[in-house]
Amino acid sequence: MIPLSGKKHGDYHRGYRCPSYEAATFVVSIVEKAHLHEKKPEALRATLLRSLAEQGCKPAAAGRYRPLQLGNVSQIDNGPEAGEEWSALRVQAPDGAEIGLVYDASIYGIDD
Repeated sequence: MIPLSGKKHGDYHRGYRCPSYEAATFVVSIVEKAHLHEKKPEALRATLLRSLAEQGCKPAAAGRYRPLQLGNVSQIDNGPEAGEEWSALRVQAPDGAEIGLVYDASIYGIDD
């Protein structure tokens, strides 16, 4: 299970609920492609946030999400002992719906 608090940490949430698994995988693939021409973490995060909005992904509500399928993964390196590992997942949401989730699976992620 993936527990999410729904709280905002800095300028992002640890998890984003997407209308579908395909939308979640698209978001993460955009970040992967952005790595080809961009290395600054601020620009990569801006790309992530813009793509989330374009795909209709919203901050995930607090609760426990059951993973059903793991998709692509893209990392944003924020320097020593700091980074984000964005994963696209098919999950069962706390309300029982099967949705897409873009989740920061980094060991450095904060979710209290």
